[in-house]
Amino acid sequence: AALAEDSAQADHLLKKAKVQWDRNRLWTAALVEHGVLEEAECLFAEAEVYVKAENRQALAAACARLAQIMDTIAQSHQTSWQNVL
Repeated sequence: AALAEDSAQADHLLKKAKVQWDRNRLWTAALVEHGVLEEAECLFAEAEVYVKAENRQALAAACARLAQIMDTIAQSHQTSWQNVL
């Protein structure tokens, strides 16, 4: 949405992701390294600044990094032989 220059949609999606993050953060904190959690929190804060500044490229980069972090967290909690080792 940010790269498509749809700032309103990007802002809506960011807020929706933040609500989901806040809802799930407590149980995630028990399972994930705190540095990862802090990085995600910082990226959410950065993304909000980029929305207000209408800096679409920086917003897209922050969102891409957030998506990468969320994917890494999700993969680390799936049952797999790599996670068992």
